[in-house]
Amino acid sequence: MGIRISQSEDSATGGTILRIEGALTVDSARLLDDICAKLLNDVGAKLIINVSAVNFLDEDGAAALRRLKQRGVCFEGCELFTQRVIETFERS
Repeated sequence: MGIRISQSEDSATGGTILRIEGALTVDSARLLDDICAKLLNDVGAKLIINVSAVNFLDEDGAAALRRLKQRGVCFEGCELFTQRVIETFERS
C-alpha cells in the first residue's frame, strides 16, 4: 500500500491544496507531517487537505490528520468513514 500526495493552488483563497490518494499509514503519515510542516511554516499559508481518495486509514494516519486539524489545517472530501476513524482515535 502506498500514498500519492499532489499539490495545487486554490485560486479562490490563495491557499495550498494537498490531495492524498491511497493508504495513510505510519510511513505515509510521517511524510504528510513533514510536507505540511514545511507548508505551514510559510507565513499566512492556508492549507487544505483533500482526503476523498484515501482508501485505508490506520491509527497513525488518523493521529496525523488529527494533529494537522489542531494546527488549523482544513479538510475537504472527508467521507463519513474517514471522519469517524479520526474521531474514534481522538477518544482513545
